[in-house]
Amino acid sequence: MTKKAYLKEAAEELGFTYYQLRRMAKERKIPFLKSGNRYIFDIDLCNEYLKNEAMENMKQVQTVKQYGVLRKVSAD
Repeated sequence: MTKKAYLKEAAEELGFTYYQLRRMAKERKIPFLKSGNRYIFDIDLCNEYLKNEAMENMKQVQTVKQYGVLRKVSAD
């Protein structure tokens, strides 16, 4: 069974401040449920989501260097 928590307790569990987690929820950057004016977080789901986001940030962007290609320069 997964653990559900309101905003204050979820912030402590996830390592965020109350205000950071509320802002993330309002900006829809973290999964949550809303009941009336209360935010409800599934702790396991949030941890997995944050882990996946961290792994996306770790992917290296491959840059393609093109040698010998001319580029246009405007003469303003």
